[in-house]
Amino acid sequence: STLPFKTADIAFTLTDSGQHARTELTVSPTYTLKYGPLGRILNAVAVRRTYRAGMSELLEGLKRHVERNNRTADRITSAAVAKAAGGEAVSNVPPF
Repeated sequence: STLPFKTADIAFTLTDSGQHARTELTVSPTYTLKYGPLGRILNAVAVRRTYRAGMSELLEGLKRHVERNNRTADRITSAAVAKAAGGEAVSNVPPF
C-alpha cells in the first residue's frame, strides 16, 4: 500500500446514555505510521490533521444518515465533531 499507515483501527462503542432514551456513540480511532522518525514528522505536519478531518466527515455522514431515516440527528453536535479531532468523539443519537 502507498498509504503511510502501519496500523489503523477505529473502535465504535454504543452505550445507553440514560438521558431521554438516547444512545451514546464513542468513536476511538488509533493508528501508527510507517517510516519511524519520518512517520512521526509526517504525522505532526499533515497526517494527524487529515485523519481528524476524516473523523469529522465520518460523523457528519452518520448525521446525514440518521436525518434521512427520520431520526433526531440534532444530538450529533459540533462538540462531538470537535472531539473527533482529539481522537475520540461522543455523540448522543436516538436508540436504534
